[in-house]
Amino acid sequence: MHQTKCNNCESEKFTVYLSFDKPPSQIVSCQNCGLMYLTPQPKKDDRENVYNEFYFKRESSNKKNISGYRSYQEDQYIHNFYFLRLLKKIKRYIRKGSIFEIGSAMGFFLDKASKEGFDVEGIEISKYCVDFGKKELNLNIQRSDFSNYKTNKKIDVVAMFQTIEHLPDPKSTLKKANSILEKGGIIIMTTPNQKSLISKLFGKKWFEYKPTEHLFYYNPQSMTQLLKLSGFDKVKITRDLHYLSIEYILERVRYYIPLFSILIRPLEKVAVLAQINKKLIPFDKGSMLIIAQKNEK
Repeated sequence: MHQTKCNNCESEKFTVYLSFDKPPSQIVSCQNCGLMYLTPQPKKDDRENVYNEFYFKRESSNKKNISGYRSYQEDQYIHNFYFLRLLKKIKRYIRKGSIFEIGSAMGFFLDKASKEGFDVEGIEISKYCVDFGKKELNLNIQRSDFSNYKTNKKIDVVAMFQTIEHLPDPKSTLKKANSILEKGGIIIMTTPNQKSLISKLFGKKWFEYKPTEHLFYYNPQSMTQLLKLSGFDKVKITRDLHYLSIEYILERVRYYIPLFSILIRPLEKVAVLAQINKKLIPFDKGSMLIIAQKNEK
């Protein structure tokens, strides 16, 4: 682990907001620009080891591990609904063209984008996800870190969904993303909003404070600053509304509050019998959607 300076303004002066024992680290706020980030950061191997097969699968194998996803593959129908909504937003800027996704996971977004007529490519560090995307969805996904990615092609859209907060050097990533974009190209991202209502309600117990995963915590001001430093303008930031199924909500309540299991299990059976278990309900989990355009100057 190594000590970290502010990725936005490079100041080394900060105020400690939250401390962790495992791993020994702190979430701090930059005294100059207000960006919140984790220091010290995990080593590269430790970061990448987090995103193994069990990060994307049901946590029943390790009840003490609340990182990652309940089951990324089982919830594909939820992801597909969400990604189709994002593609509609992209089409307001670019109707057809190329999309490059950084942190493409199993490739569900790229699969939907391909079926909507886009040329797609992605990059992902999880071998488990890359293998799935290639074999099951026949996608062009490379297993690599974006810092090692080389191309002579120009891209119309760079996408990063719930990814930038995991990266050790977001500013370098965005500058490189800018360099591969066509003139008039856009970047679309989602990330937890550190100033969202739900973040304020939970305070230091906010579920997005994850020292093994999230290295940076943005709000609209710090994200706008980062994008402008990286060569983007026309920044638009809105609420990133998510959708949860009834079966997902019930399973999560049962998982986090085991005492409720005796009540939840009958409700799960009723939901299946009534065929409402996969009904999707909008939920504001405190994430923001960012779209910005490459600065053409």
